[in-house]
Amino acid sequence: MRGSSDIETMDIIYSDTDSIILANTIDDSLIGSELGQMKDELDGKFMNECYVLGMKQYGYHYDSDDVVKECSIFAGVPRNSINFKKMLKNLHKRYIKKIIEQVCHIFIN
Repeated sequence: MRGSSDIETMDIIYSDTDSIILANTIDDSLIGSELGQMKDELDGKFMNECYVLGMKQYGYHYDSDDVVKECSIFAGVPRNSINFKKMLKNLHKRYIKKIIEQVCHIFIN
């Protein structure tokens, strides 16, 4: 069983029942396919920008092989069906942007 110190070192931006977005890296022993480990959805890459609007409502983009890729998660609609720019535009500038020194890292259990 992992100790509470693992959680205490995580700079959590967002979490829900099956997702966590962190502003820092975590020990590699926490990532894997074993029960209790997390899956790295970005394969070691980091987010450039991330907006969290609520539970199961967030979007982000990241660099992958010199190409910017974007992802949006909104409950009730297919994954990536909401364009990142459109998501921000439709918010009427009612969003909170958290600026961090290190970029986010996403893990989905």
